[in-house]
Amino acid sequence: MGKRSRDDETTPTPTGTSSTTNTNTNTNHLPLSTHYEVSYAHREVVTHVVQAARFGYIITASSDAMVKFWKRTGNATSNPADPRAIEFVKSYRSHTSSIRALAITSGGESVASVGGDGVIKFYNVSIFDVSGMIRTPYKDDLGPAAAFVLSDQQSLAVSKPSDNSVLIYDAQTLSSEPVRIVTLHGAPVVTIAYNHLKNVCLTSDKSGIIEYVNCSNSVGGETIGETPVSSPTVSFSSKMDTDLYELAKKKTFAVASCVSPDGKLFAMYCEDKKVRLFDFNTGKCLVKYSEAVKVYDKQMNSGELKIDSIEYGKRAAIEREIGDSGLVGGSFDSGSGFQRVGMTFDSTSRYLLYPCLMGIKVIDVVKGRCVKVIGQDDASQQRFSSVVLCDLNAQVDKQMQLLRSEGAGGNKGSEGMAGKKNDNAFNPLLVALSYKKKRFFMFSSVDPSAGERDVLNEPPDADDVAFNNSVQDQANANSKLASEAILRTTMGDIHFKFFGAECPRTVENFVTHAKNGYYDNVIFHRVIKGFMLQTGDPDGNGTGGESIWGGEFEDEFHRALKHDRPFTVSMANAGPNTNGSQFFITTVPTPWLDNKHSVFARVTGGMEICTMIENQPVGELDKPITEMRILSIDLI
Repeated sequence: MGKRSRDDETTPTPTGTSSTTNTNTNTNHLPLSTHYEVSYAHREVVTHVVQAARFGYIITASSDAMVKFWKRTGNATSNPADPRAIEFVKSYRSHTSSIRALAITSGGESVASVGGDGVIKFYNVSIFDVSGMIRTPYKDDLGPAAAFVLSDQQSLAVSKPSDNSVLIYDAQTLSSEPVRIVTLHGAPVVTIAYNHLKNVCLTSDKSGIIEYVNCSNSVGGETIGETPVSSPTVSFSSKMDTDLYELAKKKTFAVASCVSPDGKLFAMYCEDKKVRLFDFNTGKCLVKYSEAVKVYDKQMNSGELKIDSIEYGKRAAIEREIGDSGLVGGSFDSGSGFQRVGMTFDSTSRYLLYPCLMGIKVIDVVKGRCVKVIGQDDASQQRFSSVVLCDLNAQVDKQMQLLRSEGAGGNKGSEGMAGKKNDNAFNPLLVALSYKKKRFFMFSSVDPSAGERDVLNEPPDADDVAFNNSVQDQANANSKLASEAILRTTMGDIHFKFFGAECPRTVENFVTHAKNGYYDNVIFHRVIKGFMLQTGDPDGNGTGGESIWGGEFEDEFHRALKHDRPFTVSMANAGPNTNGSQFFITTVPTPWLDNKHSVFARVTGGMEICTMIENQPVGELDKPITEMRILSIDLI
């Protein structure tokens, strides 16, 4: 069924070094889990997400024009009443057409949604309510870029594709007439990012042109690239002295941009699948990271990328689909729900986080290398598309926390939830969207505990109902199955204990095959010392076998069942959801197989028999020279 292999992170190769002086290498403020902890649903594809650190709110938007407010409720590790650390607050049907952009002020006080209906709505985050509205005549002609600008953050800059302009609206007067129309671009503007420390708006268009727009006056619009070299904002007097034409020269353009909190750097995720890091002051490109499929193809062919070939083929196909979609094409694509790529810096400006084929990469911009891949164990099921980092504390409603604690039987005294020094400190959270998915996914600083991760906060659709019914049917059937087995082999007996509750279909498949004598006289066709013993193929060559339902069946992963110890029994496969009849027994811990192969049993007796089989000499394709067989299987 193909060789088992390790899954490893891909480290980007920098072409330069960052000039930032931040030397803080502490990553405790980053949620570095390889699994998402919990997900919440919209009724349609989730397209945008922003966060207000000051007030502890997360705001999401979906393709059906719904805007939802979510409140971070406290530190989950010290608050048993709120183990998920987030709760739903309020939702709005904001527009009669899809939401094209979602922007938030630098302080998190206000949010704006830009709709395909030509309406711009403003929300007061602290009271999670609509604070105003601007009706423009530009139906289907606003976005995808928008950002709050000016030092008081009371103006909203929105791109207008039809004439390549950027419209600046006053969020206080709510006038339908823009206070300024910026016409610096010769192609539709696709990204807008605001550097609030330098009071500069960074814009880029589909021809690859990047502009610095001076926002130091009340209406903005002056091109900084033409200012004298003595300008306190930047150190260049002409764009010819910068790398701001880099994208145009390479015939690519940015589809996402962000500015570091210290205002020294900005990053762009480009249509050619390269992430470029720039020095804001000099306009020089410091580092390039390639996320192109051809780079991963090369790593796959060289053996550097340790992923099953079938699984990699699936991921590569999704990458090519994304390349043809509006996600990185700079235009709107209803098929992906008008999703956009999103990336972010952490609060220290030391780390850049962005989604990729492997998960969510964390780049140390000082050392110019990838230090971690968040969510890599879920990347086979989710292609993350946008991320928002919540790594700062927020205001906490102590009275509300106390009520929650009392409701959950917590301590009402001074040593209760609101009384401890660190109880108001939030765990770091990372919120990620996934390509064409109706859910957003939350990562914390610890690997999630066992249990259901996908919260059914929305009424399930037909697919959800069918899936839940099938799971219940399998669980009921599994309760009547055996809980243990004894493999009678030519080398001796090996005892198994099944995990029927966690992996009902996998256990049912094995037990039914055993009852029917399917495994009788089947050889151990592949043995690798210091790794595993593989069997279950009636053809004896690693290519045969099928499930009791005919063909293949889906994986069953459970976070409590890992390849973290020897003598773990797991299903062999040729990629995601390709289980048949073959299985293997590990002889060492093999954590790289987690979420790649379904663990359905452990060896409880006969470990020495496994060791004897492991030590037998093998020939070509790791096949034992002397045949060793399963004579029969007894079920208990």
